[in-house]
Amino acid sequence: MESESDVQYLLRTYSASNHFAAEQISVVFMRFIYSRF
Repeated sequence: MESESDVQYLLRTYSASNHFAAEQISVVFMRFIYSRF
């Protein structure tokens, strides 16, 4: 069974990577929109 510190570490890593992915997706999306007009 996972300890509390492992769960917190996984949540921090997931939220950090999720935030990074959201930034990358937004940048690509804006470039896609600008390239269409």
